[in-house]
Amino acid sequence: MNKSLVKSYLPYLWILCLCFVFYYGIELRWLLRDFISWDTSVHIQWLEYLQQTGLQNALVNPITNYTPMFTYLMGGVNILFPDTESHYLIKLITNFGDLLITVAAYHLLRSAKCSPSKAVAGAATIFVLPTVILNSNSFTQIESLVAAPLIIGISFLLRNRRSLAMLCIGAAFSIKFQSVFLFPALVILLVSQGQKLRSLWLVPFVYLLTILPTYFAGRDMSDLLLIYKGQTGQFGDLTRNAANVYHWLPNNYSVFMPLGMLFTLGVLFLVMVRKPQNLSSPENQLLFITTSLVFITFFLPKMHERYAYFSDVFTVLTAFAIPHLWPAAVLMVGASFCSYLPFLYLGDKLDKFFPFLSLLAFGALVLLYQEIERRQVIDLRKILSPVTELLKAVHQLVWSDRTRLAAMLAYGIILIGLTQWNWLKLHEIHGYEKHEVLRYTVLTPIGGFFFVYVWSIINATLNRIVPMPADPRYWILDLPSWGVFVLFLGGHVVLDQPMKGGPVMLMMFACFFVVRILGNPRYNLLIAKRLIDLSRTYVLQIAKRLIDLSRTYV
Repeated sequence: MNKSLVKSYLPYLWILCLCFVFYYGIELRWLLRDFISWDTSVHIQWLEYLQQTGLQNALVNPITNYTPMFTYLMGGVNILFPDTESHYLIKLITNFGDLLITVAAYHLLRSAKCSPSKAVAGAATIFVLPTVILNSNSFTQIESLVAAPLIIGISFLLRNRRSLAMLCIGAAFSIKFQSVFLFPALVILLVSQGQKLRSLWLVPFVYLLTILPTYFAGRDMSDLLLIYKGQTGQFGDLTRNAANVYHWLPNNYSVFMPLGMLFTLGVLFLVMVRKPQNLSSPENQLLFITTSLVFITFFLPKMHERYAYFSDVFTVLTAFAIPHLWPAAVLMVGASFCSYLPFLYLGDKLDKFFPFLSLLAFGALVLLYQEIERRQVIDLRKILSPVTELLKAVHQLVWSDRTRLAAMLAYGIILIGLTQWNWLKLHEIHGYEKHEVLRYTVLTPIGGFFFVYVWSIINATLNRIVPMPADPRYWILDLPSWGVFVLFLGGHVVLDQPMKGGPVMLMMFACFFVVRILGNPRYNLLIAKRLIDLSRTYVLQIAKRLIDLSRTYV
């Protein structure tokens, strides 16, 4: 009798707990209603400019670097609530995104085969997640407005409704560029399941629809299409308080930015080529997407602390779908929450703790990967096997001839030294990041040795296309081509002018390829023939697939 009485009260206790959680979320937002961060003040300037000049002028002659979608939202709330203070209107927009992401979280968890009660609990957790609250009410940023359509899109993808999924993801892309963090996982999912990628055209189609009103209002179309290009070149930092790998590395943007990009994109490409397995279940798909997001935000350079927002939300949702992943969610959200505090409240007081915060985020990534491996979605050893084979061949090539190693190293030190001079000269003009002693004494010899391996990787790759002659002095034919870089950079040193600009770089690389081809025409002709044969084979295979596809539809 007592047990049945307790069971009868459980639904009411559940509702009471939910009410308390939502009240807690609303109360925290209310306490932060008057907090104005630097981002908030910028958004207030944008809104006041719209109020003073009108919506059409704000669209045609914007002072914002966001897409027109944010201007539409500002114009909408300004019309609905004309007498409200500017910072309240901005926070109304961001908190509306919090409501949307809460609903989207419920929808996704139901798509991941969670029970209704678990889905409601997951949605409530997202509503009170510290990073969600701080992002919308302290930063006053619009990540929630981006995450909501992304989550709904993934939810539709789990239900095999790809067109609706792409429309939602396109809506997210129309609001903010950070939505592209999802694209690698999206493409890999479609490729691994044997799906056509043609549905991806809906993403730019939605973006085009959202910018058309602004175009008709009078803004140049090329300006609208290049908004994100302008955003990507704004900052020159490896990390802006993001808890990622760059807190463990020297703050050398010129070296680690391209290396970080190549590593991140290279790993994602290898995963796509090797095609992950066992992605038919919604839980595995959600786990793969979450792992991809955490991997990207941890290894990709130029990350703000806010860019881990999607990783936070998806790790929590994945933890509801796969309960033993809660430690990963706690580590990820904890690292992200602490990384928010310096910019918002604490200044540089937590700077020395960022390597530890990065360790927390890395722990979350390791736990997610272990679960992926346990479910036999990805086998890292299988993915990296071509790379390890190539690196073994490169290592053997580097150390097989000490004379070649010495010549390559000398070339590398000279070339990297000249590159460092060029970089320092550019930074002397702009007035930031010097570190002359570090660059010349440490990075130049390290870079020279790295150059030896880059040279050897190129030769090992070419050797796989067409075997090189067995002459041990064959590498001497490469020296004139690499000398082109030394001549170009050395000439700028003599003129005391740093080399900058696309035309000069393009000319230097064009001369490199011309000299390389002329220095060894017979071997390069064999490579060209081999590449033509491979291209012809791939073109024929694609043509055959197109013919088979047309026959299927006819």
